[in-house]
Amino acid sequence: MAIWLAFFPVSLVFNLLFGHWLAQLDLLPRVLLSTLGLTPLMVYLFIPLSTRCLASWLDARPAPATARENRGESLESR
Repeated sequence: MAIWLAFFPVSLVFNLLFGHWLAQLDLLPRVLLSTLGLTPLMVYLFIPLSTRCLASWLDARPAPATARENRGESLESR
């Protein structure tokens, strides 16, 4: 989720800015140029930023176990 939240807007802006020129190219050079431009931006800037912004959500601790779960009881044992 964090990667997609970073990648989608950056990819959208990249295509808005450079899509006109890239559209004139065949598929292979178009994908090559976009990945050459986007990969370093994503790896070194936007994915770390997204991870920092979502750190509390990504590192969330699980909810504490209920008293019944702590005693080893389950709904199946009833």
